[in-house]
Amino acid sequence: DGYDPGAVVYAGVPTAPPSMSGSTGGAPASGGGGLSSFFYGQCTYWANMRYHAITGHYVTWLGNADQWYYGALNAGWVVSSTPHVHSIIVLQPYVQGAGSYGHVGVVESIPSPGTVNASNWNWYANGGWATLSYWNFNYPAAGVSFVWYPGAA
Repeated sequence: DGYDPGAVVYAGVPTAPPSMSGSTGGAPASGGGGLSSFFYGQCTYWANMRYHAITGHYVTWLGNADQWYYGALNAGWVVSSTPHVHSIIVLQPYVQGAGSYGHVGVVESIPSPGTVNASNWNWYANGGWATLSYWNFNYPAAGVSFVWYPGAA
């Protein structure tokens, strides 16, 4: 679910509709990056798109979901085991149902201590390819972290 080869096109795999193509008409908004850097349909595309819609900041690194922890650290983002509403949850491989490339989503709420509700694409629960779903994840837990642009969460 968290595989992201970057902005490539594979025969037979849907591409982003024009409204989600990542074209910003010039320089990207604050935070660098843009949508066109990520593989449409994957959790990485959704997390970047949703996070930007909420905060105005794009993810500035590339890579599979399991690489977002270090990507965020290297980019100077906050990395924590404690969530904030609208932070990005990063699951390492095989943690809480994630696949071999990990998973990312956006924390939409914290319904109770130790649980976050995240929006996701390409998550197995009522979701799938480029399909929005919501799922509760547990924290603090090994292999679970939260990242956000400084001052944005």
